[in-house]
Parts: sequence; structure tokens; C-alpha cells
Amino acid sequence: MVKTKPTVKLPRLMLAADLPRVMRSITAINPMADDTVMIDAEELEFAEPLPLCLLAAQLSNLQRLGGKASIEKLRQPVADRLERMNVLRGWIEARPASKSPVHNFSALQVARANCIDDANDIANSLAQKIAQFVPPEFCHHSETMTRDGVVHPLGYMLTELLENSLTHGRGKGFAHASAWIAAQYYSSGDLIRLAIVDNGCGFLKSLHDHSAVEPKSNVAAIRAAFIPGVSCNRSVGLVRDSLNAGLGLTVSRDIALRSNGAVWAGSGDAWIEQPGREEDSAKRIQPWQGSMLNFEIHRAGLISFNFRDLFSKYPHPGEVPPISFTD
Repeated sequence: MVKTKPTVKLPRLMLAADLPRVMRSITAINPMADDTVMIDAEELEFAEPLPLCLLAAQLSNLQRLGGKASIEKLRQPVADRLERMNVLRGWIEARPASKSPVHNFSALQVARANCIDDANDIANSLAQKIAQFVPPEFCHHSETMTRDGVVHPLGYMLTELLENSLTHGRGKGFAHASAWIAAQYYSSGDLIRLAIVDNGCGFLKSLHDHSAVEPKSNVAAIRAAFIPGVSCNRSVGLVRDSLNAGLGLTVSRDIALRSNGAVWAGSGDAWIEQPGREEDSAKRIQPWQGSMLNFEIHRAGLISFNFRDLFSKYPHPGEVPPISFTD
């Protein structure tokens, strides 16, 4: 009897809005598989940042446990785009380079952070790339043209979210955890899609002993993580915390919402839209070991307010960290 290799079929569109279906495909890539997992991507046409990060993280889980996978049957234009992303290149089936031009209708940047030192470099680079399509504004203080109104809030968000994943996510026996971050943006229009995924302990394990997590469920833990100050409480066993007394997730969410965008967060079997707000909406998904965050941000909205003012509405916000980005 011929043994067949495990095969997983990717959907045509891998969208964050269709996360339950996307998660079924990604979690079907069994990290414990004893043979090479064949990932059939023949129908794949388009993938947003969150599904790409989840796919890269799941493939890394498989590799860490000694498994192998191969992404096969990719159409050439899709393969050309994905091969430019180092986080996926090693799994894509080898093929001749395309001789036809690639119609890259948007910029899609993907990076993997393995340590805290990676966070600022990635945040700096990504914030600058996203801001380059925004017309610069004149700064009267420095008498120069600048894009700081976009670069600074994005840089803050990217740094905080990566550091959260690499500190909180590495607790409770998950020292191996990494974080994947992806951003999609357009040369025309102002929508930014931003996703951060880690394969760490998840919100519930990280905050399990905190009094704000009641009942002890994934939904309650995600909501608690967005309460100012919760993530830095020493009762959860964390020595190092984000730069602003546990305000990183809270302020990052507020930046997105003030830009007329939206926020989603997931961990375990829970997925919440607008987490921590009265109008949040929770649904169940295929379980994910780790955490995932998805943001929609509008560049034009970012320059409509000073993001530093968001800290003042929270009790004992601490100091807003100095932010210095180079061109």
C-alpha cells in the first residue's frame, strides 16, 4: 500500500475577514506530521498580512519540531510575490524565475523578529516605508518638511506590539517564541493593513493569575490585555514590560481607532473585534497557540491628531517614550 503524504489546500483568498476558514486551513498543517506536508496553493490568488503571518508561524512550528513542508502549485505571479518574503521563501517549491513583469498592486512587507533588538530596526524600516506615500508637512518648529505625523505613531505601535509578543509571549515555558509582522499598503489611497502573530504562550497563559481575567477564558484574557496597566502587573509574573506601564496594546488600539480604522485580537479559540471596548464582538475560531493582532489604519487619519495626547486619558500613564527614527 502506497503511503500518501499529508496535503493541505489553501483557499483562493486568504483574508482576515474570513479568519475561521483560513484558520481551518492553517491549523490543518500538523506540526507533528511525520512526513512532508504538501501545501496545495494552486487556487491561491491573494493573501492579507494576518493569514500570511499565521502561515509563516505555523510552518515555523512544524520546522521546530522536525517536520517538513512544501508550498506547491503556486501560479507564477503569486510565487514571485511570495518569494520576495524571506519568511516563506524556504518552503516554496523551486521553479524557474518568471520572465513576465509582476503587477505589484500594493506593497507587502513581512518580517520575523527573534529578539527584542529586532523590534526597533523593523519598526523603523517599516514605518518609513509606509509613510513614504504621504505628502510631507511643514514643521514650523524645525522649519523642515516632515512625515513624522505618520512615522511616529506607526513606529510606536510596531515597536510596542513586537516587544509585547517577544516578552509576554515568551513566558510560561515558551522561550522559543518568535513574532511575525506584516504590513500591506498602497501607493494611492491611505489604507494600511497591519498584523502581528506570535507562537508564544498566548494571552490566557500570560495573564492567567491576574484578577482582571474572570472567568479564566481566552475571551476574558484578551479583553483584560487591553485594560491599561494590566499587562505590567507583577502578579502575572512579568519582570520586563512594555515602555509605558502596560499601555502599549491600549494606545496602539486607540491610534488605529482614532485614524478611523479597526482592531482585532485573537488567542486560543477566541477572536475579538474592537477588544476592550464596550461594543466589542467575540467569535470562536480554530485554536491558535499564541496571539494575533490585526489592524486597519488610515494614513490620512493618523495626521489628524497627536498620538501622544492619547496617554493623558489613562491614570498614571508614565512617560511617553522618546521616539527617534532616522531617514
